[in-house]
Amino acid sequence: MTCPCGKAAPCAGSRPSNGAGTENANTGPTLPDTTSETREEFGGIKAQIPETDAPDEILQRANSREWDNAFALCSGGKDSTAALHHTYRNAEFPLDGIIFIDTNIGLHESKEYVQNLGEKFDLPVHIADTRNKADRYRERIEKYGFAGPTRQSHRFEYICNKDKPLQKFLTGFEGQSLLISGATRQESDARYEAVSADGIEQDGTRTFVSPLARWTQSDVDDYLNEHGVEVSEVTELLESSGDCLCGAYADRYLELSQLREHYRYLHTYIQSLEARVIDAARNDELLKDQYSSCSGFRGSLLHTDHTGYPVR
Repeated sequence: MTCPCGKAAPCAGSRPSNGAGTENANTGPTLPDTTSETREEFGGIKAQIPETDAPDEILQRANSREWDNAFALCSGGKDSTAALHHTYRNAEFPLDGIIFIDTNIGLHESKEYVQNLGEKFDLPVHIADTRNKADRYRERIEKYGFAGPTRQSHRFEYICNKDKPLQKFLTGFEGQSLLISGATRQESDARYEAVSADGIEQDGTRTFVSPLARWTQSDVDDYLNEHGVEVSEVTELLESSGDCLCGAYADRYLELSQLREHYRYLHTYIQSLEARVIDAARNDELLKDQYSSCSGFRGSLLHTDHTGYPVR
């Protein structure tokens, strides 16, 4: 037997006598189909990924750590609200309060919703809103323009809008802080990488705990419905917490049209900021430096591909 190229086929002598497999002998090896049991032979990548721990396991592990105070980070979104509710009901430790981070570019209604949650849970709500003038949203966009659809710009916004105010707030407390987050691994590929399988991430004196790490959005919705937790009107209308509308990864026309319809005051404010940025660009006043040159952007958080912990 010869191959189409005219050379003797080395496999000709071993071909099954009944003729089965003739086509495969000529075409060479193929990848297994989706039902093949040999799929694991091609790497078994799925099997190598550790299974994400259950909420109670994560909370128990968090409680076994050394810590001095425990807060729930809540933005008013579904995920962080569910994480707060589940922790309050099931954790073996009490919460010392709720932290709402005022990003300087969010809806007042989101903060009011979290404050109402505090009353329902009988927990104090702390507003983390202290930041340097250079880190304020308005000051930054007049220098650098609006955030774009890149990891770098998103990370920059996270650090200035959320991380720095949170760090500043926690300096008022001694010791290690346990911070309950609504981050889930199923939200996106980036979040899957950022949130570990055990739901716990250490960052200096802060221990981020994501009890709902393995949950999908359907799991969150089912939990809130099952326990009769009223979600915020902002979440219902915008499908986001509304606490940070900085523009990173945003669909400008969709989000602005939603704000114009439901929250005109913030739509008007963003339009005024756009006018300022346009004037700055027209007058060649926007800085051409990269975000990384901005003061405070070279912190330890950026030594790795840190995506932050949006509390959602």
